[in-house]
Amino acid sequence: MEKLRQKLLENNLNDYIKVSRKFKDMDENRSGILDLGELKKGLRALGLSEDAMSDEELKDVFKTLDKDGSGNLNLVEFMDALTPPLSPERKGILVQIFFKVEKTGDGAISPADLTRFYIAKYHPAVLAGDKTEDDIKTEFLNNFEIDKDNRDGKVTLEEFVKYYAGISQKCDSDEEFAEMVKNTWDLY
Repeated sequence: MEKLRQKLLENNLNDYIKVSRKFKDMDENRSGILDLGELKKGLRALGLSEDAMSDEELKDVFKTLDKDGSGNLNLVEFMDALTPPLSPERKGILVQIFFKVEKTGDGAISPADLTRFYIAKYHPAVLAGDKTEDDIKTEFLNNFEIDKDNRDGKVTLEEFVKYYAGISQKCDSDEEFAEMVKNTWDLY
């Protein structure tokens, strides 16, 4: 698994959105799932050679990723396995921030919660009259919910943490990570 994570990092696939896009690229038949052949072809195209990971090792990784035993990988299985865990310190930072932003009391960040923390009126699409502020807020929230079929327009704590776990890799220290997340949410 670590070889796979390393190859993704080498190819600058170091956050939730980029890995999600690569999954979609690998999904040749646009079924929303990857079979072993699609995964193998996609990883070989990224430069993960047979010397680095044999076909047998790739099969073992595939079985590990296939949590539901379906013989295919859905996006959530792929992302869950390839996103490294957060340190307890970083997870604690995210929990604090999540509950500062989540103000409606329903346990999820909604467009209404964003009103105080995410200013969309200066977004170019809003200024051009192409989209409303609510459209932009919804698009922003969709970044946290990669599975389009199960989007509900709200971000749970689990989705929030998963999203930032990928981004966390770019930060060398917990302090740098905390600064980045607080700046994103305008929490100073």
